[in-house]
Amino acid sequence: MVIYRRACMKKLDLTPVEAGIALSTLVAFSDDNPSEEEGVIMRKYYRSADADSFQKKLEEAGYSYPSDLKTLFPVVIDTLKSVPVDFRLRTIAVGYLLARADGNVDQNEMQILSKAAAGLEVSLYDAKVFAEERLKEIDEVTGYEDYRAASFSGPVLELTLEEAGAALSILVGFSDDDPSDAEAAVMREYFPAESITSLFEKLKAAGVEYPDSLPETKESIKKTFSMASRDDQLRMLAIAWKVAAADGTIDELETGLIKEFCEELVIGLAEVKDYFKAVPE
Repeated sequence: MVIYRRACMKKLDLTPVEAGIALSTLVAFSDDNPSEEEGVIMRKYYRSADADSFQKKLEEAGYSYPSDLKTLFPVVIDTLKSVPVDFRLRTIAVGYLLARADGNVDQNEMQILSKAAAGLEVSLYDAKVFAEERLKEIDEVTGYEDYRAASFSGPVLELTLEEAGAALSILVGFSDDDPSDAEAAVMREYFPAESITSLFEKLKAAGVEYPDSLPETKESIKKTFSMASRDDQLRMLAIAWKVAAADGTIDELETGLIKEFCEELVIGLAEVKDYFKAVPE
């Protein structure tokens, strides 16, 4: 019956704004029914006339709301591919704000946003920054100070992939104490001396005190990683895991730091642990 009903659905012709509404609605329904806070974000960025038009098109095409929402994803991507990159970023940014509206972004919401970013060939990190630039405005509407917790702080460093990888491994090394000789040996094995030297030069130029202020560089590391290939992302995280394991134990601080980057990049920790088993070093 479901297959027959879907076969009878008409092709949807959405405007870019309606496609944005569809994406945000997908995010809102990914965990449960949309919360009141999510509704506030939706009304803030999309006019009721566009929302009504979207609903009408769904009904006329034979879509059941909200059960058939997932089938709209290809239509959303096809519609938004033709618009300027700033519009695509804004659309994903609104989806991100909506996902954060109830206090946290869960795995289902992040998967939808990550898949949309990949399909639209934009950086999820850039979409998040786009969203954060509008937090003050959103706070005035909702009164939610929790949004501030996700604001990006610290120096903005333009790091190469090797520099960002070295910075993460150094962060891991310092997470429990000074890096051990074994941890330092792993860093030297995978990162050329010139990359580490240039990293320290950039830290000094940006006024980052070493090692006390190293955590302030995390967002710069994430930005660089977000523009890398998935294999490069995995490799950098796997090296950091090797650094953590070099002294024989991996403590909670080291695991938590690497998991933070895994969640940001939507990479499973198990993939990181197994990377060097599957790929020749």
